[in-house]
Amino acid sequence: VATNWSANFGGTSAGVSRLLINGGIDTTFNNGGTGVTGVPGYTSGWGNACVLQTDGKILLGGDFYYYNGVKRLGIVRINPNGSIDPSFAPTVLNTYYRSVVTGITIQSDGNIISLGFFSPTVSGVPQKHIIRLMPDGKIDPSFTMGDVAGSVPYSNISTSTFGPFADVKVLGDGSIIVAGAFTKYNGADVKSIIKLTSTGGFDSSFNVITGVNRAINDMTIEPV
Repeated sequence: VATNWSANFGGTSAGVSRLLINGGIDTTFNNGGTGVTGVPGYTSGWGNACVLQTDGKILLGGDFYYYNGVKRLGIVRINPNGSIDPSFAPTVLNTYYRSVVTGITIQSDGNIISLGFFSPTVSGVPQKHIIRLMPDGKIDPSFTMGDVAGSVPYSNISTSTFGPFADVKVLGDGSIIVAGAFTKYNGADVKSIIKLTSTGGFDSSFNVITGVNRAINDMTIEPV
């Protein structure tokens, strides 16, 4: 499955397509569906990230308002054939002023780490850039959301990364590594890479002061 901005692969539904092993378009995937669509002046209708669950269902994130005509603000779960999974309905997330998902990963317990831009409707509350959803799509209140308030804007650190957080990896013990282009995380001085506990707490034992002065756009974890 491949995400794509607005333009379609071979005329398939917008924002997401499935390619065959030979690179051809799988025309059976979401056949007749409209895929992700936006609202002019509000969302763009882009697909940014996708991840495959162990049951074959697909989590798709991006900058969109609808999937196949159903309101799903920035994140949706779809069945293996590309149709929408109605059991995953992040209604709380949909009350945010704007939700844009730029990255997704799944923890071993099925909880979903989401990177992006999450702007609460509550006045004065900083925009969040990392949240956790439970398997049914509800925001997990036990996870400490993260923001980069006070950080040097990511576009000033490196224009090659899309948003302050570019990549996230979950380690074997459940802890989380997040990288991108940012100089603060929940008020702490950092340099584009941080380590969090499995519940989102800041891990001060991880050296974030040295870091890098530019963006980190991608990571991989070597086995130990």
